[in-house]
Amino acid sequence: MKRFIYILMAIALVLVLSLSIIACNPLAADDGTNEKAENNNAESSTQGLSFTLLENDTYEVSAYTGTDTNVNIPRTYNGKAVTSIGQEAFGECEELTSITIPDSVTSIAEGAFRGCTGLTSITIPFIGATKDGTDDTPFGYIFGADSYSYNSSNVPSSLKSVVITGGTSIGDDAFYDCEGLTSVTIPAGVTSIAEGAFRGCTGLTS
Repeated sequence: MKRFIYILMAIALVLVLSLSIIACNPLAADDGTNEKAENNNAESSTQGLSFTLLENDTYEVSAYTGTDTNVNIPRTYNGKAVTSIGQEAFGECEELTSITIPDSVTSIAEGAFRGCTGLTSITIPFIGATKDGTDDTPFGYIFGADSYSYNSSNVPSSLKSVVITGGTSIGDDAFYDCEGLTSVTIPAGVTSIAEGAFRGCTGLTS
């Protein structure tokens, strides 16, 4: 009989301790609050960005009307991948100073960053129009240059740093006459750099 009472007391003690732990640690009681908070944080990073759902069930960044001068485009939106940046999406965003584009993006339209005259740095997943490199387009394409000879008049003179995070090649004259650039970072995945890729980049120091 005494042993039975001791067992009941032990069980009661365990229950009291368990309830105390849950009360002191909200993470132990999964009521969805933390997940909601994470979702709110994820949404806040897209402030000012407009998205368009594409036929392939991924999103395109179609416009930016925010006030942040440093923009990090998210990899996903509403649970779907962000895979492209539309034409003129950041057009005339003169106050923008830096932009980070995730490696989920596989295409960037011509002139997506046209008129971003205050831009000083950009992190980009590839050079050209598409990640697969099928379009041999210059770096200035995303600023409105339809050929390498227009890089100097379209790439912002304020742009100093370019960080490339993906892709496998850099095409002919890709950075031709980008005199304002001082630093270009190329990832290990790039296996070919074409003739004259950095021709006329007289400001490069690294």
